[in-house]
Amino acid sequence: MKKAQQLVLTVSVFTLFTFSSCSDEQTDPPVQSSDHRSVLLTNEGGFQQGNASISQYVPATEEITHDVFMTANNRPVGDVLMPVSFVNGEMWLVVNNSGNIWVVDSTDLSIKDEVTGLGSPRFAVSSSDESVYVSNLFGDILDVVDATDKNVTGSIDLNGWSERMVLVNNEMWVANKSTEYLYQIDVNTEAVSDSIKVRKNGGTIIPVGTGNHVFLLCEAEWDLSTKPCIYRIDLGTKEIIDSLEFAVGQSVTHLVYDIRNDQLLFANSGLHRIDATNLAASTGAINDLTDVVVYAIAVDPVNGDVYVSDAGDFTGRSMIHRLSSNGNELSSFEAGVNCNGFVFR
Repeated sequence: MKKAQQLVLTVSVFTLFTFSSCSDEQTDPPVQSSDHRSVLLTNEGGFQQGNASISQYVPATEEITHDVFMTANNRPVGDVLMPVSFVNGEMWLVVNNSGNIWVVDSTDLSIKDEVTGLGSPRFAVSSSDESVYVSNLFGDILDVVDATDKNVTGSIDLNGWSERMVLVNNEMWVANKSTEYLYQIDVNTEAVSDSIKVRKNGGTIIPVGTGNHVFLLCEAEWDLSTKPCIYRIDLGTKEIIDSLEFAVGQSVTHLVYDIRNDQLLFANSGLHRIDATNLAASTGAINDLTDVVVYAIAVDPVNGDVYVSDAGDFTGRSMIHRLSSNGNELSSFEAGVNCNGFVFR
């Protein structure tokens, strides 16, 4: 895959959506516990191919349905779909290379509104009922969007590639792939108010419960010349309270938090699971993921099943492996091109 494609094709990380934010406004739809539960799969497609899509999988019957967005709206998603963001109970489908966001009904995926005028949007997180922040790949800014009328109302200067964000105690924290800092945004002044020095390539930030703690993954450089690291950070004191550093040459990606067991999962030449309360107590891989090009990991919040997306050659359909919590394969099925995220409902 060409480097230009790698930049836009989200070679980053994927969180467990059901526990993706501390904000009340960022709440996902409730996860059902019946046999009618389903999983939405976001397929970003190929860069400049315009073939992004959404699939739906029913674990109880192992039935997979493709192109459910197209079916609901009689139009394609666009070019490079990001993992789903939730704002005020609505699904925000950020389409990176198309520069827009579809606001859709969380039940039937019908389009309710659209945000336009964005450069290279990544993820959307609400700071209140009125404002939504959108991270950015190329623009050196965060876009500010009015949650009601869906218009871009302003921007916040922020150097480099901004990635995932969380809202904690009315402060927005933004991971950054280009600098060595985790940035704090004051949502009242809509400006950078502070930062915490970490490492470059901070992409995934995951809140822990309802407190001030978050996990942050800083990946290695593309040539694996730097050490990846997982941090546990107290945002109240702005201190790193635990960390796990890996060796040069290792590629640690796709960090997710398993709230059922208070554990972290990630890819590193296999699927690893570690105790979130003691990052140093790392164990071996629970599945070696032989010949799998990992593009997404998620944990079902109801039964603990682990979903792993294999992007293959990045042009054909992704193969999804559904694993038990201890890493044994339960089933596999095909999604769309470059499946990068899962929504459990």
